[in-house]
Amino acid sequence: SYDLIGSVKAQGYSITEQHYELRDNNPVHGLQYYRLKSIDFDGSFEYSKNIAVYYGPESVFEVIALSPNKASNNISIDFAYNSNKDLHIVITDIVGKVIHEEVFSRTSGENHHLDISADFSSAFYFITFYNEDLKETKKLSFQ
Repeated sequence: SYDLIGSVKAQGYSITEQHYELRDNNPVHGLQYYRLKSIDFDGSFEYSKNIAVYYGPESVFEVIALSPNKASNNISIDFAYNSNKDLHIVITDIVGKVIHEEVFSRTSGENHHLDISADFSSAFYFITFYNEDLKETKKLSFQ
C-alpha cells in the first residue's frame, strides 16, 4: 500500500507542458516505491508507473523477482541496484561449479532486468550478487 506524502494543485487547462514538484520530506532509509495519482476535473484518475528510489548508504541491492524457467533454460532477474561499484553476479551448482558469471556495471538507483541463459540441467543452483559493500546469495530451483 502507499501513503500520501502530499499533493500539488494543478495549473488548470493549458496547451503548454506544465511541470510539478513534490519532495518527500521524511524519507525512510532503504528502498521506497513512489507513484503519482493524476486526477482529472471530472474525478477520473490514473496512476503512474511505480518508481524505486533508494535513500541511505552508498550501495543498495534488492532482488525484486527471480524467475527460473526450465523450459527455456533461462533465469529472469528483476532487481534494484544503486552504487558507483560494479555488481558481480555468479551462478553456481550445488557442488560450487560456476555455471554463469557476469559483471553489472555501475548504475544509478533504478530497477533493472537481466535474462541469463545457460545449461541449467540440474534442479538447484545458487546465485550470488556481490560488490565491495554487500553480498547476497539466493537459492534457485528448476523443479
